Amino acid sequence: PPLVGNNLLETLFKHVNEAPSSFATACPDKAVPEKLEAIVFKSLHKDPEHRYQSMRDLKKDLEAFFDSIEPGWISKARLKFELVRLKVVPLVAREKKILAFGLAVTVVLIIVAAQLLNVYFADVNEPPPGPGIAWAVTQPAPQSQQIDFEQNLAMAQKVMAGIQKLEGTKSSRYIHALGKLALFYEKNGHYGEATEAYKQAYTLSRDMEGIRSWSTKEAMIAYADALMKGGEFAKAEEQYQLLIQQLQLESPNPEPHIYLHALQHLGDAQMLLQRYGEAIVSYETALKNIDRRKDSHSGQTTYAAMLSRLADCYRISGQYSRAQPVYARAYDCWKNLLKRDEAAPVLLSRRFIGYCHWQLGQYKRARGCYESVLPLMEKTLGAANQTTLSAMREYSQLMWDKGNYWHSVVTHWRIQECRAKKGSTG
Repeated sequence: PPLVGNNLLETLFKHVNEAPSSFATACPDKAVPEKLEAIVFKSLHKDPEHRYQSMRDLKKDLEAFFDSIEPGWISKARLKFELVRLKVVPLVAREKKILAFGLAVTVVLIIVAAQLLNVYFADVNEPPPGPGIAWAVTQPAPQSQQIDFEQNLAMAQKVMAGIQKLEGTKSSRYIHALGKLALFYEKNGHYGEATEAYKQAYTLSRDMEGIRSWSTKEAMIAYADALMKGGEFAKAEEQYQLLIQQLQLESPNPEPHIYLHALQHLGDAQMLLQRYGEAIVSYETALKNIDRRKDSHSGQTTYAAMLSRLADCYRISGQYSRAQPVYARAYDCWKNLLKRDEAAPVLLSRRFIGYCHWQLGQYKRARGCYESVLPLMEKTLGAANQTTLSAMREYSQLMWDKGNYWHSVVTHWRIQECRAKKGSTG
């Protein structure tokens, strides 16, 4: 008998609640084919709907068994599944609820695990932040009104033609007019024309008055600055280096106005060329000479911007222990200068202080920096701002590295929400 208990009640209980033992258990010495076992267990199934509905159906399966050949692997797999299904006892209502709850919990865990993996792999591929945009070297080109530009250009060219006719090109008035024309081009965003005009003025001044003259050096600075604004950083770097060498040859204590300007912009050019080691040397040299000149508002702004760019060079080149204190000095300068905690340079300095703490493994300090600055960035710059999103992503990575996975995932969801809003609003 397939089901036998110690007494009648136990036997009845087994008939209602238990599936019969397999042939491999009941008679291990007999090699009963699985297809025949499937026919037997279908006949014994607890659910009447799953049993044979007529003797004709049973006979058909028995004859098919006798006529069958060795099945392939697909048929074997299907048969294995059928045997498992036939041997399972139908679930009662309570068991069905427990199974449904277990499945729901499993689905939730799978979703959470997927989000965790999504955050992990997204963060691994996230590049480190670039230079700070609040103290960026390059600025957008100014827009000119075409009608006014054409009229004023024609007037300037007419003046220059008159001076050239009366005095020729080798005259101080002509060089001065050429410099004004170059400045006019520059203010209207025509950097190519401005560069050529400044170069011509510099060349004429050098030939007339010599390389040591004040006007020649001013023309050289203007020419190099125009090259920078026009995106020709390598040529600009060459001009700044020539000027610095000339100033150092003339005096052990060069005139600070031109010397500091050349050093600062040399560092800017080297930074834009991604030669951060050389830029560090230029900025450090300039800062040593600018300390005594930072009394004016413009001097303080220049000083704070150079500190920030120097810290950027340290950070991007992986020197976090040197970058962090420089960012702290820049933070104090910006805060004293702008008088607002919400000002972009103040926020960005604070963010990068946190980033350096994070890279140095100082997670508690890093977390404090990010948690203090992120709400202000969202309020001032906007949650969908690219700088804010980058800072939020860094915070998410920090939380992941610290082992706070849930906080990391929540921040990641917040980033996705902000991106979606940004995309819907254009």
